[in-house]
Amino acid sequence: MIRRIPPLLGILLFTAVALAASSAKVLRFHKYSLMDPQGIGGEAASMLVPTDWKVDGRVVWRAHPALPAFGVVQATAPDGVTQFEAFPQMPFVDGVREMTARAAQMAGPQVAAQAAAQWPEGANYMGNEVRRVVRNPQTFIDRFVLPRNRQNVRYTVVKHEDLPKLAEAVARAQPRNPGINTSATAGRTRIEYRVGTATVEEDVYVVLVFNDMLQLQTNYWGTERSFACRAPKGQLDEMSKLFQTMLDSQRLNLQWFNKYNQVVQMLVQQQIRNIQRVGELSRYIAQTSSEISDMMRKSYEERQASQDRINRNFSEYVRGVETYRDPDRGQTVELPSGYNNAWYNGSTSEYIVTDSQLYNPNVEAGGNWTKLEKRE
Repeated sequence: MIRRIPPLLGILLFTAVALAASSAKVLRFHKYSLMDPQGIGGEAASMLVPTDWKVDGRVVWRAHPALPAFGVVQATAPDGVTQFEAFPQMPFVDGVREMTARAAQMAGPQVAAQAAAQWPEGANYMGNEVRRVVRNPQTFIDRFVLPRNRQNVRYTVVKHEDLPKLAEAVARAQPRNPGINTSATAGRTRIEYRVGTATVEEDVYVVLVFNDMLQLQTNYWGTERSFACRAPKGQLDEMSKLFQTMLDSQRLNLQWFNKYNQVVQMLVQQQIRNIQRVGELSRYIAQTSSEISDMMRKSYEERQASQDRINRNFSEYVRGVETYRDPDRGQTVELPSGYNNAWYNGSTSEYIVTDSQLYNPNVEAGGNWTKLEKRE
């Protein structure tokens, strides 16, 4: 005998389920594309950001043969306070004054001194800022990152932590060349300041890479990555899962990576020292090929695998993400931990995580969503 649910009870049950689903904690992410309209063109990279966040990003080209372009991103929550920001890459060189002086010694000490004086602190040498090496991450953040990126706020340093395992992972990922000693350091500094009427905490991260040129006795060094995560005071640790998801999802575009590496090879081979006009860069970009060689594809895959390993190492400090697998595409993605279910919409490249077993975005949000499998 089939038992039928009384109409009133059915309505109450349906209402209870609907309310439970509607009150579920839900995070929705979409794919953000970092575009490069002034250089190679098209998408340079992508990352996942919360759907309701405002994102301002761009690719910046500059006069540097080995590092002619870098990306900057600022993603801000609707509250205007919670924020992720990727800072400009900073390349430096140390020892160029001494190298120049040694080369001019045959002409006498006065000429040697004059030659070294061409490169004062802060001068530009082949696109690199002439600066004495700073290996300590906290000192570097104090001297360079904060003065250049938080110069308009009155901040207080709360604490600092070195991240040696992250530094090791980055150092292992660097190419090895004869006659060059490569090393890395990493750390984060927490600061506190005000945004409008709100008091915020911000973790500023930096990873520094050092390339000691043994024969030339010079050191090409600088930031491998530098970024900051901000939230209202007392909420920053809780928000770490969301920030980690954004970091883990960063991907270079293969077509852009292919052309960018061709540009770098041409600039280095021609030993370009001063690229002042965009037109000169455009000439080199115009010579690039869209065809992706097996070697370039392998280089791209190795680089992305290396970055994934670095991100996983970084996760050890945050412990804020879990791996999900898409059963349809066979691909995996890192999403915030602490949620029961995750979904993907292939039409919009969006992800949803929720703590409710009852929430179904195909009903609640509309569209065509696939439930993801959590990897243990």
